[in-house]
Amino acid sequence: MSTREQVLEKIACLEVQAHAAIVQRVTHLLDAGAVDLTDFDNNYALPKILYAEALRDLAESYAPNRRDLCDLARNLRNF
Repeated sequence: MSTREQVLEKIACLEVQAHAAIVQRVTHLLDAGAVDLTDFDNNYALPKILYAEALRDLAESYAPNRRDLCDLARNLRNF
């Protein structure tokens, strides 16, 4: 059985890992030449696009693969 505090501690650890994974993915996208930086103004449009794609990749890597856990994750979207 997990306590609320234990879950929040684990979330804090995941945040550190997630930040590193996001930076790594965005760096990869930039280094791969996937985006022409000269096509974008110096605003938040491109960073938001890159960040959203990195989050999508991260979400897929964290998604559960057991049916019961998939059902739980799907149910959590209703709250």
